Amino acid sequence: MPDTGAGGGLGAARGRDAEARGARASGRDGASEVAALLGAQQRALVARVATANASGNLEGLFAYHVLHDEPSFPLDWDVDPFTQAWLAANADRLGHTPTIATLGYGLRHFRTKAPPRVTERLTSELVKLRLRDPFPEDRVSFAFDPITFLGIALAAKALAKEGDETRAWLVSVLDDPRCHSATSYHALLQGYIRWILTGNAKTVAAVRQHRNVEELALLEWGSRRGALLLVDPLVDLSRLQARVLQEAAVADPSTLGAARAAVVWSAVHASLVRSVDELVLSRSHVATLLRRFEAAMRRWRWDDPTVVRQRPIRWEITAEREVQDILWIILRSVFEDVIDEETLPKVGHSTYRADFGIPSLRLLIEVKYARKASDFRVLEKEVMEDSIAYLQRSDRYDRILVFIYDDSASVQEHDITERSLRELPGIEDVVIVSRPSQLDVR
Repeated sequence: MPDTGAGGGLGAARGRDAEARGARASGRDGASEVAALLGAQQRALVARVATANASGNLEGLFAYHVLHDEPSFPLDWDVDPFTQAWLAANADRLGHTPTIATLGYGLRHFRTKAPPRVTERLTSELVKLRLRDPFPEDRVSFAFDPITFLGIALAAKALAKEGDETRAWLVSVLDDPRCHSATSYHALLQGYIRWILTGNAKTVAAVRQHRNVEELALLEWGSRRGALLLVDPLVDLSRLQARVLQEAAVADPSTLGAARAAVVWSAVHASLVRSVDELVLSRSHVATLLRRFEAAMRRWRWDDPTVVRQRPIRWEITAEREVQDILWIILRSVFEDVIDEETLPKVGHSTYRADFGIPSLRLLIEVKYARKASDFRVLEKEVMEDSIAYLQRSDRYDRILVFIYDDSASVQEHDITERSLRELPGIEDVVIVSRPSQLDVR
């Protein structure tokens, strides 16, 4: 199956240029223009995928394989081969290689709809396939067509133990020097096929040699699934996704077949989601999250024993440690790299530990507990001393967020303390919350 595009590139390019000009004319900033352009590109990619959205279409099945777990992909899929019409039309061709590949995709994604006789027939046809020469002189073979090759690999895997011999034979085909890929894109796709057959990831050491959007997108998609392992020390997944967006913004989707368009759409979508996450999950987001502490305490459990007579539950907050436990639950649910009790470099003879650290944001979080109004004066001095020690020798952190739990509900002190702490160098923000009223006053 050819994995190429169709015509119409000039008209599509003019349409994208017009949309970009419209974005500039409306006064949008550069980021908005890029977002508008990428949105137009994604819609064009969806249109390309839709050209192969037909029952049993191999490119459409490959596209579904790539995108089936993308709930936001805006297409009603119609590639299931296990329909009466497709099975009837291909009853005499079940031994043909493209048909075997179609059944492989079908068993992978639509197995519950497959008639029992299909599995039995596929088992026998794979035995016959192993008797054929995978490298004929005319090169008309699945060995040179990764989309068909992948479908056959999926068929062998779907048969479990009955497909073991076929899987071993397919690996030997991949290992054969005659299976050398004509393009880097096909080489990467063969690496994905090998992962399907063996579970072994293909290492990619030189990411920078891949330049066009299809190759970069396949690298991104394959690495997210664990099939392609990026070992280039100069390019991690984040940088790869940035390159995907750069190339996708200037690409012409009309030159892509449905299969490649699906890979590019998936990579662009994942890259955009990651970019948004990196923008949202900022230092200011931490403060916003922690300022919801008081509202969240509405559900803090403090049973009235006159109402709940059997085993009333009361979650006490009597010390700083208990506040830290609550914050750990809040922060860890959002930030994957949050560190509890981050040990910092020694200053002189002293070792310091911050309550929490988020290395990706270069942010420390210091938690304080005020039992009475007069404690705020003491806490201000402690934060002043801690901030100097915390940031003096650390090369991982350069800002501190201060969180104070006021058990005394001395709200008249909050503003003074907030303003005084915000004036200190290195203080990112100050969040002060009060004890919820359902907790007993000690």
